[in-house]
Amino acid sequence: MSYYEDKFKKLNKELQELQRYLNEKIGHAKHDDADPNYIRELEAESYALHVIWVRTNETILYEPNN
Repeated sequence: MSYYEDKFKKLNKELQELQRYLNEKIGHAKHDDADPNYIRELEAESYALHVIWVRTNETILYEPNN
């Protein structure tokens, strides 16, 4: 594997881990009745990570809820 392929795979793995972490955090925030603005901020961060994933992989993992 080339240097760039290794870096690309590492980036994808990090994106997946961050997405998983944010989804858990969103779930906990909703369960704990956190401030709606805080939940929206987490959802925006999650959506941004999803956009990065789509742009780098040209694959839509899920349709974000509006």
